[in-house]
Amino acid sequence: MGTVRHSSCHEFGGNSPLEVAMNKRIRKKRVRQMLLVELAILFPQQEDAIAWLDTPLDQFEGRSPRDTINAGEIERVTLLLDELNSAKA
Repeated sequence: MGTVRHSSCHEFGGNSPLEVAMNKRIRKKRVRQMLLVELAILFPQQEDAIAWLDTPLDQFEGRSPRDTINAGEIERVTLLLDELNSAKA
């Protein structure tokens, strides 16, 4: 009998588990960076940004942006900041 050749994920157009994990980490890091950029644009004063992060908002079902981020919904907060900045411009 010959040796069994194991196919790589690439032969079938997929990503390896390591690549998937790295892509998720990179994406999360970029979303965090965008959140900080959007926050800094909307609130030039750090105290104002902190106050906003702790304010319950209807957009997050009465939760604060900080609580929403802690619940794993950082993209929702980033999108709201983007909308607020667009409206401001």
